[in-house]
Amino acid sequence: MSRPASGRGPGWVPLFVVLLAGACQPQSSPERVCGSFLRAVAEGDATLIFDQLSQPTQWALYTVQKNQARMRKLVQQSYPAGEQAQALSRLYAADAENGRELFARLYAERYGASFRQRLGSGAVKAELIPSAPSGGASPVGGELHCHRAAAGGAAFRFVREASGRYGLVELAAEWEAAQLRATHDLATVEKNAEIYRQAGGTTGPVPSPSPTGPAPAGSTTR
Repeated sequence: MSRPASGRGPGWVPLFVVLLAGACQPQSSPERVCGSFLRAVAEGDATLIFDQLSQPTQWALYTVQKNQARMRKLVQQSYPAGEQAQALSRLYAADAENGRELFARLYAERYGASFRQRLGSGAVKAELIPSAPSGGASPVGGELHCHRAAAGGAAFRFVREASGRYGLVELAAEWEAAQLRATHDLATVEKNAEIYRQAGGTTGPVPSPSPTGPAPAGSTTR
């Protein structure tokens, strides 16, 4: 899989440089990680929450945005005018500048309320869960569970990554699945675009890309 990156422009920095810089920063204690994250949730600060997502989750968000931006370009350049509107309507991530901005746009609708309901009250609690023995199901680096003394719901689950940083892991499966769909959909759109180019835009309708992101919480369809 190629590394995701936003479009080039003034101030453009490759994603791997951004994430590497973050990984090289001095690591905070579990208590500081939890305190910072819970404060960001309380304030609805999606960009700070993004910075505390696990690295695979961040990569997935960047890949979804990059692939959908590529699909939008192909649709606009190659699809017949009558086919473009339907195809473009499904590309919810294409207008975002990058994965960070995509998450910030989606946070309030998809995660804001449910995250706030889990905050609780009282002192911040950082509970370290040891890693499982070799062959176990838990992440190799173990887990960090963040919550308050009077928990409002399930603790937020972090894993300790190879770099030593803690990353929120509970959105990883959701966005890694979205990443796979976006990659598959891009391949489909590329094939369709080539068919349209070869036919001069006169062929019949072809399937438009499927929704490539997870449905909002509590929803089974987009």
